Amino acid sequence: MKLFQQLLVAPAALGLLAPVAAHAADFDLSAVADYSPSKKEQVTSVTQFSDVYPTDWAYQALSNLVEQYGCVAGYPNGTFRGNRAMTRYEAAALLNACLDRITEITDELRRLMKEFETELAILRGRVDGLEARVGELEATQFSTTTKLKGSTHWVFGAAKYHGKRSDFNAATNGGTSFSYDLRLALETSFTGKDSLVTRLRSGNMNNIYGGAGVGLFGQEYGVDTGNAVVIDRLFYSFPVGEDFTVVAGPRVRMDNMLPVWP
Repeated sequence: MKLFQQLLVAPAALGLLAPVAAHAADFDLSAVADYSPSKKEQVTSVTQFSDVYPTDWAYQALSNLVEQYGCVAGYPNGTFRGNRAMTRYEAAALLNACLDRITEITDELRRLMKEFETELAILRGRVDGLEARVGELEATQFSTTTKLKGSTHWVFGAAKYHGKRSDFNAATNGGTSFSYDLRLALETSFTGKDSLVTRLRSGNMNNIYGGAGVGLFGQEYGVDTGNAVVIDRLFYSFPVGEDFTVVAGPRVRMDNMLPVWP
C-alpha cells in the first residue's frame, strides 16, 4: 500500500477506533523524571499511558525515524508535530508510514513494532476496509471531471375568498396550488482551476401572486418554464495569471462573475 494512501485514510481510520488506554490519573507523572536514557529498558511501557508523550522513548524513537526517513511527506503541513502528545493510534499510523521507507531493521524498530503490534494490526485492517470502500466509490462515481449538483424548491398553497362575489372569485382564482423549481448543475473542470458550468432548470413558479406584478414581488427561486427543461446557465471560467479570471458564455449572470454580490 502506498504511503500517500496510508496517510490519506489514516485520519478517517483513527476516528473509527477507540483508544485502548488508561487515564493519566492512574499513575504518578513525577516518576517519569526518575528514568535516565541508560535505563530505557526500565521505562514504563506506553501501553499504560493514554497518549504518547514527547518524553516517552517511543515518541523519541518515532521522531528519529521521521527525521531520518521523512515519513511525514504526505501530511497536510509537511511537518512532524514533535512538541505535543499523540494517541497510540496516531503513533501507530506514523510508524506504519515509516515502515515503507525503512531499509534496515534495528533493535529500536523491532521494539517499536512490538510495542504497537496491536494498534498496527487494527489500523491496517481498518485501512484495508476503507480502501475497498474507496475503490467501490471510484468505480461507481458519476464522472472523473464532472460533479452533479441539484436542488429543488416545493411550494404548496391555497386561497379562499369571502365577501361579495366570493363564489365567482373562488371559482376563477381560488383553490390549491403546487409549484416547484428544479435545478441540476453539471460542474466540469479539466485542469482543476477552470470551471464549465451547465445548469438545467425546470419549474412552474411565477410571481409571488401568480401574476405579472412588479419586480418587488418576484421570487429568487421562481421560474416558469411550462414544466419544460431548459438550459438556465452555461458559461466557462478560467484564470489568467494570478489576478484575473475570464468568464464567458451565452447564459451567465453578474453574480456568476463578481466575487462579491450586493
